[in-house]
Amino acid sequence: MPFAVRALTDPIDRSAARAYAQRVRPTYPADLYPGGQWREMLAPIALLMSSVGVLVAGFLWVTDAAVPIIGGWILLVWVLIPVSLGFAIAAARRRLAGRWFRLQQFANANRLQFTPASPGGARGRSGSKFTVGGARVDVLNVVSAPGTRNLMVGTLRVETGSAKQKTVAVTEFVRMSLSRHLPHIVLDAKSNNGMGQNGRLGAEFDRHQRLSLEGNFDDDFTLYCPAGYEADALYLFTPDIMARMQDHAADWDVEIIDDELYLYSPRRSLGTNPQRWQELGTTVNALAQKLDQWERWSESRGAAPIDRLGRADRTFVAYEGRRLKQRFPWWMWIAIPAGLALAIFGVVQLGIDIVAGISDLLRMLFG
Repeated sequence: MPFAVRALTDPIDRSAARAYAQRVRPTYPADLYPGGQWREMLAPIALLMSSVGVLVAGFLWVTDAAVPIIGGWILLVWVLIPVSLGFAIAAARRRLAGRWFRLQQFANANRLQFTPASPGGARGRSGSKFTVGGARVDVLNVVSAPGTRNLMVGTLRVETGSAKQKTVAVTEFVRMSLSRHLPHIVLDAKSNNGMGQNGRLGAEFDRHQRLSLEGNFDDDFTLYCPAGYEADALYLFTPDIMARMQDHAADWDVEIIDDELYLYSPRRSLGTNPQRWQELGTTVNALAQKLDQWERWSESRGAAPIDRLGRADRTFVAYEGRRLKQRFPWWMWIAIPAGLALAIFGVVQLGIDIVAGISDLLRMLFG
């Protein structure tokens, strides 16, 4: 699937980009739009402006500066800060409008569809990064090709926690549909493991499910598959596919789950980068050529459900192959016993205090 990428670098009509952005802006999360969090920023900005004004006034007062000069400095500070903030927000909006417009033109040139945000785009998705518990998930900058494979390329923003504990992971992703369910298999690219939350898959898998690959592929990737599905994983990830991944997608994680194929990259360099889009097109094309072979895979474990016509369900995957086992984080082995010990100690101490209190009360009443 080679992409025509000229639209990503051609000069654009700024007025057309601005008009397009105004038209599609309602589909974009308001708090993620530049300046959308102004209410949260208002109090800190007011405090900063007041503090700077007081400091300037105090300095000028100590140095015997004239009161008009003091007032002038304070007024200047109060004007410059909001004006500078306004210019920064306007510039960010122009850049975002230009990016949206280029991606729209790119989508048109490739007979694709583009939307700045996909409402409910994470709903119904099985991918590990789409199903982080208790997280807010936004699917942004989506380029899609509805059809047999339902190709979707976009940016995934996963927000967990709140206030000071809030963390945000931003990942580029590719999604394609499969005509049958397959075992849960993950190909973890080692090159992005040091990129914090962005480089994590949303789940940590049991190390006993690792499978060594042929050649030097283990230098770049770690493959996880359910126990007993090692031969199936090697059937899916053949040496030619792995060579393509090394050449063009060494920073992409791959996940097969249910009837979906996902690629994830924390690099955040796709955007309007023509080289990255061309590399992605090569990778998607290489994988798409193998999907027919993957879909011929059949489950040899367990009994597949039989329909009314006596045909076995081709989408069947045995229970043990549907999900990889997740690893229990090491710190939980310390935190849970420690928490239980503290809770037991607290209950025991409370019981002792209650008994002592009752004893003191009885002595007071009955001598």
